[in-house]
Amino acid sequence: MAAKTAAERQAERRDRLSAGGLFRRRDIWVHPDDEPEIRALEARLRRRRLKSEDDDK
Repeated sequence: MAAKTAAERQAERRDRLSAGGLFRRRDIWVHPDDEPEIRALEARLRRRRLKSEDDDK
């Protein structure tokens, strides 16, 4: 089996994210020092959303 191209890997990633109910809002440019804080915020929002979905059940 041949290795997948970068385009194939990205297409699969987009499909997984879309299947999870996510969509691409916009690309943002950030300073490298800010990336960890942005990723932490993203994780916090994801956890809050999952908790909210669990509470609705």
